[in-house]
Amino acid sequence: MSHYIPYFTVEHSAAYNPNAKPSRYLRAACGAVVAYAAHTNEPTCPACVAWLEQEPKDTAECPF
Repeated sequence: MSHYIPYFTVEHSAAYNPNAKPSRYLRAACGAVVAYAAHTNEPTCPACVAWLEQEPKDTAECPF
């Protein structure tokens, strides 16, 4: 399963895998901690797909 890793993601390494090099594991949009190799711009993870389809609040149209 592939995931989407936002550019502002929180990095994880030793907290999840004491043998991992820094920045090897990243938090995907769905909240899963995955290796960067699992990142794709067209994820197969349903939660990552749903996250990508949401309209960001700061770009939503103003109702006024």
